[in-house]
Amino acid sequence: MGSIGLELIFDIANRRHFHKIAHETFFPATNCQNHMWNNIEKQNLVNFLLKKGHIGEASNCIEVNESCGNQAFSTEEMFVKVSPDADNLRTEYDSLAVFDSVYFPKALFYEQISDASDTYFVLWISRIAGKTLEHSWGRMNVMEKNGLVTDVIRCMKYVHGFESGNWIRNVCDRWNNVINQWKYSANPHLDVASLRHSIDTVNLFLEKIRSEAKYLIHLDIWYKNILVENHRLSGIIDFEMSCLAPIRFEYYGLLLTNYTQRELVFEIIKNSV
Repeated sequence: MGSIGLELIFDIANRRHFHKIAHETFFPATNCQNHMWNNIEKQNLVNFLLKKGHIGEASNCIEVNESCGNQAFSTEEMFVKVSPDADNLRTEYDSLAVFDSVYFPKALFYEQISDASDTYFVLWISRIAGKTLEHSWGRMNVMEKNGLVTDVIRCMKYVHGFESGNWIRNVCDRWNNVINQWKYSANPHLDVASLRHSIDTVNLFLEKIRSEAKYLIHLDIWYKNILVENHRLSGIIDFEMSCLAPIRFEYYGLLLTNYTQRELVFEIIKNSV
């Protein structure tokens, strides 16, 4: 593919503007919607896992933070995500099911369960050792950072080499669905003119990339989804945003996270992609 330096810089500027608009316009409404469903009671989930034989009687199930509006639980055997949205966890399950790499969790089970108040979709994946990159980056030397980012890019190239099935979504189709869903119920603090401008801006961005070649990508590579152990890459998690998109989108998160030495990261990406 050659050097993508100038193209990447241009696209980062566009995507920064695009994401700012998207978050201000669509995501506040989406987040409100996510919180309209009742969280599953932990004991109900534990009982279900026990009944299915996914965990043992002595397993300790701990609820942990999850950034995408899902509930998440950790046990000794696995990591469990719970969502009212069938699509995002199904996307992660189907993505992980085709990979065979120690750097990605194994997709174990994906099932629908119900209790008295709601229906939930539950994803079980294997655990990967390590802590998120935000805890390690500041303590790593330049050589370690170089090696880590290079390994992340190598993992992403592995993902990009897969043929996508019918289950994976095109990034343009995904955002068209968001626009259609929230066109009339978006951020209540925006007036009609601002909302229309935001929608037009997103549409222009999508039209620009519609004809570009698209590949299976993770789309959410940032420091909270990169796991590190002993200053080395141990895993990459959270594939629920996987979709078909131009490859350069993959590295946007790496460059816009709260790193020091961002120029180093850019040079590694530019020379590796």
